[in-house]
Amino acid sequence: MMKGDPKILTKKERDCLLAIYRDLESSGLPPRLTDLARAMGVRPPTALELVRRLMEKGVVERRRGLIALSESGRREALNILAVHRALEVFFAGCGMSADEACSLAGQIDYIVESRLPPGNLLEALGNPTQCPHGYPIPGGSARR
Repeated sequence: MMKGDPKILTKKERDCLLAIYRDLESSGLPPRLTDLARAMGVRPPTALELVRRLMEKGVVERRRGLIALSESGRREALNILAVHRALEVFFAGCGMSADEACSLAGQIDYIVESRLPPGNLLEALGNPTQCPHGYPIPGGSARR
């Protein structure tokens, strides 16, 4: 894999990327390694290994001891969230509760995201703008 190509991420790497994104969104600051490990429920050496792998793929950067997303990392995190939330919309439309839909989406979103552009999925679902929990779907109807 070439540096900067985030297309092939393991599920653990994707979970790590999302944990960094969520921490950054909630606090406005990039997380420290110990915060990231705690958020992921892993030991700091495991979190460090994941961060190193993400750095090699060009989606994460270290800045003054903090872990930040590169621009491609931010785009990848938004794509992951868009697919996850779109799948929630689909499953909720099939009669599942919001929590059930979220749980099932979390089990398969990483498979779907690598094969189907978020814009195509959102368009097929009628361009929803929020998931069943009320969170916005990144890109909403503007994705293609």
